[in-house]
Amino acid sequence: GEGSIGSGPYGTAPFTELLTHPAMAGVPVVVETPSELDGSPFLGHKRDIDLLRSLRAPRSRLAA
Repeated sequence: GEGSIGSGPYGTAPFTELLTHPAMAGVPVVVETPSELDGSPFLGHKRDIDLLRSLRAPRSRLAA
């Protein structure tokens, strides 16, 4: 939906960069996005929080 995390022209890349930067370790994050989704007043927040948590999750890296 419009205004939700990752819905803009840049996608989720800027959020991934921000949330995985070492300086952000342990720093709380506050975001403002539309809360309503499919008629529920809070499903939009849950969707965006779940997405941000997945972007912040450690990723295994393949050896080059």
